[in-house]
Amino acid sequence: MQKPIILFSMPSSGSDWFADTIKFSQNNIFYYREFFNPATNQFYDDILSPEFGCEYISCYKNIFKYDRENCDIILKNTWNKQKFNFTKENYAISKAEFFVENFRCIAFTRDIENSFPPSRGGQVYGWYDAIYKSLLDNINNLPEKLQIKVLSFSQEKNNLISNFVFSFLAYKEYFEYQCKKFNIPIVRYENVIKNSKSDIESFLKQRIEYLNAETWTNKILQTRSHKKKDFYKLDCEWIISKYFTNFLY
Repeated sequence: MQKPIILFSMPSSGSDWFADTIKFSQNNIFYYREFFNPATNQFYDDILSPEFGCEYISCYKNIFKYDRENCDIILKNTWNKQKFNFTKENYAISKAEFFVENFRCIAFTRDIENSFPPSRGGQVYGWYDAIYKSLLDNINNLPEKLQIKVLSFSQEKNNLISNFVFSFLAYKEYFEYQCKKFNIPIVRYENVIKNSKSDIESFLKQRIEYLNAETWTNKILQTRSHKKKDFYKLDCEWIISKYFTNFLY
């Protein structure tokens, strides 16, 4: 029996669209959007919330927390009782070790220049406020170089928008670090939005060979669209130059 599929991503990165390209291009896909997110799975939220993260006050600390034993128990008592074979998760990359053993993993990222300022401003900033607080609360769980960045930034007097931008960039750096560590293939928004059919299909065949690359590519091409962002009007590019020119991965 084949393992189920998980698509890791980040809030406001176009992952709902990308998950749909898989859902509607492949046969026998049974999809639950963010199954392991207590905010989107109210049937199991009481079981998920002690370990898995989301923007809720009771759960945000879990975004950068990982307990393997808890994950195994939760999988047995939730996912394994259902018939889904595909989910998308925005707050679960800290648990990559657990997921790579139980799922076929794909990652999807989008650069901040194509994400901020978000069209759903207040809601998206709320998500990244939760991520920022989780970074601070779990600083000792982060890679050492990221710990230094978070500590240094937190000691500055910055406005809320700067905090959200830093949160996005720090989470993305951690996200890609985890993907490299656990050999999770990353599909980049910038590539699937701009590249040719042959380039996209070739990449998908090479990196995610268990899905039908031809039908998947066709669905991407049929549905892709790009809304230009004006990141630089936020006056936060200094955060990139100061903290994110040297990466963990």
